[in-house]
Amino acid sequence: MYEKNHYGMARGGANIWDFFHIFVGLKNTMGGILLLNNYFTYVDFVSALVTFVVAVFLAKLQVPCADSRWAPFNRMRWLMVGAYTALGVSNIMSALQPHEVETDILKAAVLIVGMVQALLFTAMCITFINPQKVSIRWGLYNCLAIGCAAALIVAGHSVGEWEFAASVNISTALYIAELVVFSWKFFHTYTESKQCLESNYDEDLSSRLRWIKWCFISALGVGVMALLIVVFPIGDVEMCYFTVFYTLYYVYMGVHIVNYRITANFILKVMTDEEKSDAQPSEPVAAPESVPHAIREKTEAMKRALDEWVAHRRYVLNEQTIDDIAADLGFDRFFFAWYFTNELHTTFRTWRTELRIKEAQRLLSEEDAAVTSLHLKVGISDKSNFYKHFKAHTGMTPTEYKKSAQK
Repeated sequence: MYEKNHYGMARGGANIWDFFHIFVGLKNTMGGILLLNNYFTYVDFVSALVTFVVAVFLAKLQVPCADSRWAPFNRMRWLMVGAYTALGVSNIMSALQPHEVETDILKAAVLIVGMVQALLFTAMCITFINPQKVSIRWGLYNCLAIGCAAALIVAGHSVGEWEFAASVNISTALYIAELVVFSWKFFHTYTESKQCLESNYDEDLSSRLRWIKWCFISALGVGVMALLIVVFPIGDVEMCYFTVFYTLYYVYMGVHIVNYRITANFILKVMTDEEKSDAQPSEPVAAPESVPHAIREKTEAMKRALDEWVAHRRYVLNEQTIDDIAADLGFDRFFFAWYFTNELHTTFRTWRTELRIKEAQRLLSEEDAAVTSLHLKVGISDKSNFYKHFKAHTGMTPTEYKKSAQK
């Protein structure tokens, strides 16, 4: 069990059940105050309570404001608090009034809200993977475009039925273009940033970053559902399902925003250090041929440092960048890369993976380690990658190896 902090959340990470338990308490309290006979009204009301609870969690989330690396995330966090609160208010208003809003007006409202949510969630997901890629100017330009679409719809409605329909159609086309552009921007940033992170940590980080991609894909799914509501005829049942779906997504996103605060240091450590990365050459520096004796002394010093590093089993640490490791050994990253390429004739990633697999073999044979958590003990975050490397090196799965070692 995780120790609880003073917000009632597990210190090891937020869990969806933390939100659920508080929501149940609020619902039971309000149940004696409001008598809800209409099913659709009940859905609106529950959605409002859930989004308010998540907004409170996000508002209370402690972020190191003194650390400038967290500034973009903190800015997006407060924008998300505002979005969650606004959605909760709109659902309360919907719950307290009869469902007699004109279908065209409802579709126009869904369209504008969908454009705003697409902007916010895209910005949040890009902030997760690379905070430097979301600028205030980019946000303002997109807000201006959304404001123009809203103004066009209002103007069309005030003029006549045909003009209103035309304005909604134009805004729908803009919304589709927005989804396409935002999708390109996110996946381009995600691919580029993932390559940068893997280059710095020199290991496969797909499993540790996959949740960010799924956050965006889920947001895109909500956006497409909103688009379908605008394009096709809808009724209360369809709106009810849509409300349930986006409420679940808001909870899902809220959990990941909280967890990001706990687990994101390995991303911020690299992606917010642009000055350092810009100042470094892109290729490893070759060893000078004019001073072979000095280079030989340096390579021998590197060998001694690596032997000590291995003796202390520091290869099981998985949040050290190549810069960190090279600095611990007393060298720069470029001589570090040169040494592995020219002296060991391999890459650091391959060399370290072999050490990790050997350590896994030792743990299985000498300490009877549990197979389920073995990959974490040797510094490999993704279990499937660990199994792949283990079988490639030993010809057996960890379970098979453990059984053979016990004979």
